[in-house]
Amino acid sequence: MNKLKKFLRENKVLLVLAIILILWLVAFVVIVIIFFYGSSKDVYGNRLDNIKDLPITEELKNDITDTLKSEALINKVVINIKGANIFINVNCDDGLKIDNAKKLGESVITLFSESLLKVYDIEINITNVLNKDKKYLIVGTRNANSDGNLVWNEYSLTESSAEE
Repeated sequence: MNKLKKFLRENKVLLVLAIILILWLVAFVVIVIIFFYGSSKDVYGNRLDNIKDLPITEELKNDITDTLKSEALINKVVINIKGANIFINVNCDDGLKIDNAKKLGESVITLFSESLLKVYDIEINITNVLNKDKKYLIVGTRNANSDGNLVWNEYSLTESSAEE
């Protein structure tokens, strides 16, 4: 017992440093386990749970495509669904005016039921829209949490980006 007391008195600093090192190692292991191995939850959390009950049907996709193609200047409609986001990409021939394009986008929103609008975010991209002889990309977005219609943004296309 005297040998142990003598060792502790002579090596107080080393003993304190060893205890601090052990505490740091334990804390590091706990942090690694919590952040990297502690949870097997989905990356998106539970915000995608509602889409299982309300899938986007092929009938709705066809209705969207038919509504958009009712405009003679629309030549291509592509609908992509990623999680709770619906991306509708529309390419039109030169001549479709911005106001008409926006009305077309608003008519697409009316095809969705209220329950779908509360779950899905919607983005409509319409390219080659004309305003004062300039080509535009207009983007209409609607968040699932919003109560309103599409919010529109307009982006002017330069000659180089319009050819791509």
